[in-house]
Amino acid sequence: MFIQNIKQSQWAAIIVDVFQVSLIVYLLILLIEQFKAGFASNFINLNWILWVVIVSGIITVLLNNGEQEREKKEIKWWDYLFIAVFGLVSGVLIYLKIKDLNWIAWVIGILSCLMIWLISYLIINEEE
Repeated sequence: MFIQNIKQSQWAAIIVDVFQVSLIVYLLILLIEQFKAGFASNFINLNWILWVVIVSGIITVLLNNGEQEREKKEIKWWDYLFIAVFGLVSGVLIYLKIKDLNWIAWVIGILSCLMIWLISYLIINEEE
């Protein structure tokens, strides 16, 4: 009976929440797993979480018929600070993962940091 009482829009909201939470959990566990092998893979198969992410993501895309319009928010200085910190941390993590490649690891780390900054800047300042 509980399932029958929930409206379709409520199901859509539940699926979107499942997608968001499972994606964040999967990415965090995957990141930790890269630096500390066996942290979660000894207890749970990460592929199962990935399947939840993929299926809930597909359902989320199918349920979203373009009904939701993003409201334009004013860009604050901490948005740029978040982009700068996120890009820098990402570049460092990429470097640490591939540091065995010697000097090319520095190049790839710096270029990835710059690409993250540029793409984030373009997305945050995009015109409709």
